[in-house]
Amino acid sequence: MNRIFKQFQILYGSRWATEIAGLENEYVKRWREGLHEMTKAQLKNAVVHCAALEWPPSISEFKTLCHLRPKRSSGYGAYVEFSSPPKIEVNEDIAKEEINKMKLHLK
Repeated sequence: MNRIFKQFQILYGSRWATEIAGLENEYVKRWREGLHEMTKAQLKNAVVHCAALEWPPSISEFKTLCHLRPKRSSGYGAYVEFSSPPKIEVNEDIAKEEINKMKLHLK
């Protein structure tokens, strides 16, 4: 929890400090209990997603972030990986016929 909270201090500054002021031990206890079933990878993923939030997340919001698709970097920011489009078989005779029809409409 301490690593996550340190990241929150970096991301949210005084907003995080003000929220937990005087309740640090209680926050650690509640978050540890609330996130005990999450893996380290899920927790790291959630912290990455927190960078897009203006305000620190609640425990339930953080749990939701744990289950989001991980962000990946290509060196140019985050991107989403897409699968290849399905292969389409083309009948060349039909394609040529359709192209000729289109050319007629352009004249």
